[in-house]
Amino acid sequence: MLSSFEEVSRVFGDKGMRIAVNTIRRIAQRFASRSKIAQRLETVMVTDSLEQRRVVVSSDGGRLRIRKNKRGRRPEKGRRRYHTFSFM
Repeated sequence: MLSSFEEVSRVFGDKGMRIAVNTIRRIAQRFASRSKIAQRLETVMVTDSLEQRRVVVSSDGGRLRIRKNKRGRRPEKGRRRYHTFSFM
């Protein structure tokens, strides 16, 4: 939910846990590589115990913008104009 590793480090620092930016980056990279492997295997294998831990997983689907050509004649330069429609 935060925009940078530095911001994550500051938030953890405000809560009394000092975690270096490189440690946060390494955790994120390891999680991503495990997720890719699990996606290939189509099963989620967790080898570490999550007992007494708080785990947060989030995903951002982003936005999709569709172009639809405008009606009417093209301008003198020959470019076709368009409208955009946003889907979430």
